[in-house]
Amino acid sequence: MPTIGKYGKIIFLPEEIEFIAANYEQMTNKQLADHFGFKIQKVRPMLYELGFKRMELEYWTEEQIQFLKDNYQIKGDLELSVNFEEAWPKNKKWTLKHIEKKRNYLKLHRTKDELIKIKERNVLAGSYLTGKTWRTRVASKVGTIKIWKTTAGFYYPVIKTEKGFVHYYRWLWVKHHGKIGADDLVVPKKEKSRNEILHLEDLEIVDRAEHARRNSEIIKSRPREIREIVRLINKIRKKVKNPD
Repeated sequence: MPTIGKYGKIIFLPEEIEFIAANYEQMTNKQLADHFGFKIQKVRPMLYELGFKRMELEYWTEEQIQFLKDNYQIKGDLELSVNFEEAWPKNKKWTLKHIEKKRNYLKLHRTKDELIKIKERNVLAGSYLTGKTWRTRVASKVGTIKIWKTTAGFYYPVIKTEKGFVHYYRWLWVKHHGKIGADDLVVPKKEKSRNEILHLEDLEIVDRAEHARRNSEIIKSRPREIREIVRLINKIRKKVKNPD
């Protein structure tokens, strides 16, 4: 074992220095301290004195921490990692794990509503990809989900397939339950919201007549001013499409 010299200096035998050289990158400071019988506080200065330097740590700045606090409720961790890489590039690139670990350390936890809004924001931006919350490229790849809007002001999700964009709910239903009739429509159950991407258990099949009836009910429930605006927009679109 090492001996303690004058002024508390630690004196190592050659084989002990060889052990440190072979293992310090794989062993933690605590493991080294336990191995030699030191207090953990002595390990770091010991390594420096012997010339053994671990990978340099890149610490968070106050500016970076404040940016995280200001944005974690509206942006996902993957998107934040891209923001950090663009604003503060470093040797070891920013990753989702860096953001997630720091956010949890600071107890910056998102609510369920905040997570839903982050997802909706990314869908509307064309940045939501099945299996991920955000991706760096906005180009539509297979698996991309977007929200489209009808002339009547209804929003519905579509998914990019090898053949182009198709109605997401119909695609999801067929994927799990098999083919359905051409006049069958896959829609949210009456009690479910139309303002978020729903799961399979939140959907049902209706015919076109029932679908039209439900849409009519929704339109009638809107304020009169909104109904008039929608009708005006539809008239303008028809006129532009068929000027004669």
